[in-house]
Amino acid sequence: MKKNSVKLLIYIVVVCLVAYLAINNSAHDEQDVFLSLVQTIKKNESSKQAAFYSYPTHCMQNVENIYELETGLWNSFLKANDYNKGPVQLFSLNGLANTVKWEDNLQIYDTEGGSKLFRSSNKDLIKLSRVGFNSSKEQALVCLESSWRGILFHLRKQDDSWVIVDEFQAWIS
Repeated sequence: MKKNSVKLLIYIVVVCLVAYLAINNSAHDEQDVFLSLVQTIKKNESSKQAAFYSYPTHCMQNVENIYELETGLWNSFLKANDYNKGPVQLFSLNGLANTVKWEDNLQIYDTEGGSKLFRSSNKDLIKLSRVGFNSSKEQALVCLESSWRGILFHLRKQDDSWVIVDEFQAWIS
């Protein structure tokens, strides 16, 4: 009886360790995509005063894949941005770009939009969606929304970094 309990305990520990590593690796991949995208965006002078925050969003898109992206990538993007998912902390951007503090990010998420929270701010708010990946984690899809437009970015992993392959104007006002 004691032998079986030890085996069961070892099995549970191994399963938990594997699950933790899988979740942690996915979060690391998401942070890498954010970092590559923001490094590219920060080269644009007009975005230097922007503050980035995370918020699950489909970039005002319905579930139809009008951009003819790989089906698995598109479905992963939609799933990652289900409104039951929460925001992510943008810790990879610290020192590179202005970010909304995590506590304020959660308040934005709770108030669905957050414009009231930062209406008096002199910074433009840029919303980063959650990242969808294809099954091999070699392609990513992420939405970036400002107050006047939304852009879907399709990225591909090359060597150890992410590069923008394509961008799609999702909406403009």
